[in-house]
Amino acid sequence: MRNTIVFSLAVILLSSALAFGGQNPQHSSTSPYEFTKKLNKVHPPASTYTLYDQVKTDKKYPAVNSAPVRRYALPNGMRILVQEVPYDDVVAIELLVHCGVFQEESNLAGYTNFVLETLLDRVTSEKGEDVAEITGSVIDAGVTPDLARLSIVTDSKHCAYWLERLCLALNNPVIGEKEAENVRSRLLISLKERGGGFSELYEIFLSQFYRYHPYKRSNFGSEAVVKKASAQSLSAFMERHFAPDHMLLSISGKVSGAAVETLAKKHLAGMTPHPDSVIATQWEAQAQEKEMYLSSSANMAWVLVGYPAPPMLSADYAAMRLATAALGSGLSSRLWLELREKRGLAYELAGRYPELSGPSHFLCHAVCKATSVGEVRRRMVAEVRKFRDEGIREQELEDTRNMLIGEYLLQRETNAGRALHTGMAELLGPGYGADSQYLQDLRRVTMADVNRAAKKYLQDPCLLVARPGGRFYLDW
Repeated sequence: MRNTIVFSLAVILLSSALAFGGQNPQHSSTSPYEFTKKLNKVHPPASTYTLYDQVKTDKKYPAVNSAPVRRYALPNGMRILVQEVPYDDVVAIELLVHCGVFQEESNLAGYTNFVLETLLDRVTSEKGEDVAEITGSVIDAGVTPDLARLSIVTDSKHCAYWLERLCLALNNPVIGEKEAENVRSRLLISLKERGGGFSELYEIFLSQFYRYHPYKRSNFGSEAVVKKASAQSLSAFMERHFAPDHMLLSISGKVSGAAVETLAKKHLAGMTPHPDSVIATQWEAQAQEKEMYLSSSANMAWVLVGYPAPPMLSADYAAMRLATAALGSGLSSRLWLELREKRGLAYELAGRYPELSGPSHFLCHAVCKATSVGEVRRRMVAEVRKFRDEGIREQELEDTRNMLIGEYLLQRETNAGRALHTGMAELLGPGYGADSQYLQDLRRVTMADVNRAAKKYLQDPCLLVARPGGRFYLDW
């Protein structure tokens, strides 16, 4: 039996301009890939060199002929990945920390973001000046459910300078009172300004979908926790979670691997590891079947329908990625063609399938008229059910596969993309080589694999609706 929960939300500013937004005004913490959008304005991709070429033995799909990755591991557990790209003067530095929403206890929600902002201040500010602007570099930070990241994109001339600043910032786990207050005031402002539109609704959806699982919590943290966080407790959190055996440096560009290794040994080898035991968190997708209705002050309405999905290391991941892309990615997806092109029911329509080390989800969301919610919800669920029951078509599979391969290659055309993805594969997966293995997995997926994954996961939808009056319409 469905549990129906009716909430009244005084003010949810639903705007079609925020249909794909709702991000932190300062940092793109909802997705690790948003950062690359603003890099092209300062450091465009190199046109003289690419890591991806066609192989003669397989003309149908491109293969990854990437620059070799040099991997170093310090005795304290710190890992360093370096890809030397001599033809591209841009250097991307990714600091990835295995500390995100998943590792935070509920009474520490927001500590990861707090420590990350502190590191960002230490790295970018010198005597009151913004050294990123002076050196023409782009720096960003963000928290995801599984990790924290600090990204630096600069030129080869300033690479060693930034690496030293980053290492010095990491070597001091003690956060001062004044340092904490400066970060606190900025975080509280961003927490108040982040609300509205898809961002706020997505957080509400996650809290219902995951219930007791840590993924239910916001990437931004809790305002109450941020207000009460002391410099002493923040320092203890940084010492424990931002330890060398929890961190990884991934660098790509015109850089010397030997020089990076020397610098890392000099500045990072003295850091003390802090091994943590991994605690398995149980989560039952079948127990999450719910409906939630919110009352908003806007004229438009939002419909969010979510389904369970496998984690990124699952054997079903590639097949499910193809299934969800065929359903909700792009203008040729089934949901877009059925609801937008054929029936004109939605102003905005999209699907998302986050890359998570734990249980993930496939979320379809639509922005529509308040009076169209009932039909949008019925047809959205019906289209997913039809895909699950009838399966994917052969040509549809090939078109979707080619689209995903193209997206994969484009995300790795820049040094920032290469550093991020190899780093994520090393930190969250079986090793940096798993990033290129994903491409091979996509190629091997068959129609039977996609259909099996759809039948397995596209069950027990979780529904969230926000519109004036909440549930009290006659169109249901």
